[in-house]
Amino acid sequence: MKVPQSIRDLVEGAESLIYIEDLSSRKGVLQAINPVAKLIAIAAMIISALCIFELSYLLAICVVPIVLAATSRIPLKHFFSRTALILLFVAFIGAPVFS
Repeated sequence: MKVPQSIRDLVEGAESLIYIEDLSSRKGVLQAINPVAKLIAIAAMIISALCIFELSYLLAICVVPIVLAATSRIPLKHFFSRTALILLFVAFIGAPVFS
C-alpha cells in the first residue's frame, strides 16, 4: 500500500523543520546576528547589486553569502541546493547586460 502524497509531504516538511532547527542551534556567525540586521544586510546587497555593472564586483557580492554560510557551519551542499535556482535565474536575467 502506498502512502498518500499529502502524508509524505507532511513528514518531509517535519523533517525539514527539524533539520533547520538543528542548523539554527549550531554556533556560527549567522546564528549570532540579529535577524533584523540580516534583513537590512540582504536589502543592502540587493540594492548594491542593482547599481553595479562590473562583473568582478558582482562576483564579490556573490561570494559573501557563501563565506558566511561556511563560517556558520551550514553544509555547502544544503546551501547550494536551496539557492541554485536563484543563481540560475539571476545569471539568465543578467547575461544580456554583460554581452
